[in-house]
Amino acid sequence: MLAFLIKRERRGAQEIPDVNASLDGDNLVLKRYFHIGFAADTPNGLVVPVIKNADQKGVLRSRREMSALSAKAREGKLGPADMQGGCFSISSLGRHRRHRVHADHQRAGGCDPRRVEERR
Repeated sequence: MLAFLIKRERRGAQEIPDVNASLDGDNLVLKRYFHIGFAADTPNGLVVPVIKNADQKGVLRSRREMSALSAKAREGKLGPADMQGGCFSISSLGRHRRHRVHADHQRAGGCDPRRVEERR
């Protein structure tokens, strides 16, 4: 299911480009790439690996990459490059319902498929 959410989030970011942006000082930087992070549970806690160029990958390729990154995370072999550069994060907290995933400050937003709420 997460691979389908990745596909939907990247489509949403393509349809509304301001969602795929970050601040650099007072400047709004619109990103032309779609790197999407996802929450991965490890023995040492949650981490957020990033699927780079998700806009160029189909559901199956995203799923394979997500599986490989998740395995790497569980083995403690993720490097900084595996967790940096995300534009958007998807949380699938499962048993960690009371915890938040902390992603780097460059992320434009996040999605928790278990909880939808209107914000003003």
